[in-house]
Amino acid sequence: MKESLSIQQARKLVLLSQRVPPPNQSGRAITATLSAIEHLGYIQIDTISVVQRAHHHTLWNRNPRYQASQLDQLLADKQVFEY
Repeated sequence: MKESLSIQQARKLVLLSQRVPPPNQSGRAITATLSAIEHLGYIQIDTISVVQRAHHHTLWNRNPRYQASQLDQLLADKQVFEY
């Protein structure tokens, strides 16, 4: 049997799979930031900054409590890495 999705259902499915909007999370904000990165698998570090570097926007959209210093801390703690 063939199943189909409406455009609205497909849009919602794609956004939810990318954690937009972010799930309600309790605990430390840095833990939510790491969780977002782990869910995505990776995040591309952007060197161009108009308003703010693009990777920060990606994390802010998935963790409302995100602070740029959290990514620095995760890098320093070797929980994520840059390549």
